[in-house]
Amino acid sequence: MSDTEIEPTELQDEQWSSTLSRGRERFLAHVVEHGLAIGQRTPKDFLRHFPPMAIMEALKDQPRLRADILAFTTGTKQRIAMKKGWESCGEDVEIALSEGATDEESVLDMFEADDRVRYLSAHKLWAYIIEGEFWKISANRKTEQARARTHIAYMLERALEDKLVTQQQIVEALTLEEIALRLPKQVLCEVLAKALANGRGATPFTETDLLEVVSASVMVEHIPLPLLWDSVIVPLAQKHAYLEVTAAEVPANDVAPTSGPDSASISEKSGVSTPLPARSSGVGGSRDAASSRWVAVSSASVANPSLSGFKVPTPTVSTGNAAEASPVAWSAEVNEEDLLDDEESEQVVNS
Repeated sequence: MSDTEIEPTELQDEQWSSTLSRGRERFLAHVVEHGLAIGQRTPKDFLRHFPPMAIMEALKDQPRLRADILAFTTGTKQRIAMKKGWESCGEDVEIALSEGATDEESVLDMFEADDRVRYLSAHKLWAYIIEGEFWKISANRKTEQARARTHIAYMLERALEDKLVTQQQIVEALTLEEIALRLPKQVLCEVLAKALANGRGATPFTETDLLEVVSASVMVEHIPLPLLWDSVIVPLAQKHAYLEVTAAEVPANDVAPTSGPDSASISEKSGVSTPLPARSSGVGGSRDAASSRWVAVSSASVANPSLSGFKVPTPTVSTGNAAEASPVAWSAEVNEEDLLDDEESEQVVNS
């Protein structure tokens, strides 16, 4: 493994899996845990956002969990720890940390990933995840950028696994035009080969088939991370109420929440990237080039039934800036879990 390679992102390689019942919660638990596992975030980062007093207050109605953390980190006997209030527990753990009797990793070892999501604020967990805007890491910082690519690929895979987003939504958010512009010739040939194979079996070629070839790990290698973040991750975070936004920051075709942070600070708090610089033909080519690279697919769809399910979005007018388009406003999935998610989102927004 080279010095820029980070752990693989395949979900089947995970050593831990959330048991939370809802996809919105599982996603958050997995992303927090993955960030810690690959070094994107550290236990010190976590306790800076959630110091012992904040954790113990969140667990004020969970004496057993408080006692487990206190006994493990300070050596207090379990039966005594069970009788202590949350303020006393928080103070004891803070003293243990300041005196070097324990460390942040030990606190997190006893504060399990699912419990972090059960008892801590989703908004605050999201702020912890996006701190530092890791998707903007310079290409010169190879190890850090490799870690950022790994983390974003994982987030995309996890979002699909937890049904927070569909393959069609990802493709429409990025646009076929942008995908074609960024992919190398070899990958485009693999896409066409897959389409032709589907055609021989009279099977429609859909966005799901496209993303089998252009997987998350492929996307992060060829599509700029800020573009992936703004086009896919930010709308996902908005839809599932991981962040707060104000009316001034919501596209006209979205429903504005009734409360949120000051509009002047929304970019930093939501994780919305600054616009990408305009591309020149010497860097990524022109949109005309992208359109021509899909001629084979578009033409083949006339005679090849495998392409009948492949939706090509209407191209937008290019201004030379890939990030100027508003994020796709995603509708709720028609299933029970997402309907519940949307109800919870409304409760969070209206609270």
